[in-house]
Amino acid sequence: MSAQFSEDNNIGGAQRIQLAPAYAFSSLSPGVVFRAGYSWDDMVFLPENAQLTDESAEGDNGMQYTYNLVFAFNKKDADKIAALRKYLGTVAVALVTDSNGFQQIIGNQQTPITIKQNTDSGKQYTNMNNLLYTGVVVQDREALLYDPNYVPPVIPPIITNGIFNASLTENLIPWVDADVEIDDNGASVLELFANGDHGSISMIPGHAFIIKAISRSGGHTAVDPQISLRVVKNGVQVFFDQQPATVGRVISFPGTVEDSAVYTVTVAGADVG
Repeated sequence: MSAQFSEDNNIGGAQRIQLAPAYAFSSLSPGVVFRAGYSWDDMVFLPENAQLTDESAEGDNGMQYTYNLVFAFNKKDADKIAALRKYLGTVAVALVTDSNGFQQIIGNQQTPITIKQNTDSGKQYTNMNNLLYTGVVVQDREALLYDPNYVPPVIPPIITNGIFNASLTENLIPWVDADVEIDDNGASVLELFANGDHGSISMIPGHAFIIKAISRSGGHTAVDPQISLRVVKNGVQVFFDQQPATVGRVISFPGTVEDSAVYTVTVAGADVG
């Protein structure tokens, strides 16, 4: 049983032709994604003067699909012709919408369409004096179907934890004893107690941190014992403070963990007397 024919859903001809340079796309499949600054250019051709034909055949390397696009401009439409001129040669990808609303993409980033211009002045007064354009491409896959509602997925950025490298330097004794404590969102995640200790911890970007240098004694033989806290981020010093090493003295540096940042934390002692 054959389907019922209706001119309402089987109209001939191409209704709309849009072009863009092949290099304008980030991707064509599963949907069209343009690079920044690019979009489709509408070709305003003569009505009922556009057609798309295709042919498929087995080749030496598998199936080959040939698409032929034909459309015409009135020679007097100088501005419309100028808009097309940049697409002459092998540079374009085309979005063709037929008179039934069916949309196909012909050509791709690797195999653009070759567009050529031909002049036809006609022989009689009643003939059209126009410019005829033909676009041809032979590609190894069928034309892509166009989805006007395609929304590309949002690709989350690659997040790398911040790294904290902490150390208690050897010169703390005999002047002063101190600890290092690093808190992540309020919880202690790294503590160093012994002179010469060092350790590392990674934290998730966006987390709040507090680095603390804590004096544990009033000093030994030092005249004026001091403790210092130095914080270097990605090779640049972002914090330094030195204070008297009285019992319970705390020097702290708060902040927010940055993606991929490397923090070097050093607690030292000195006798400034």
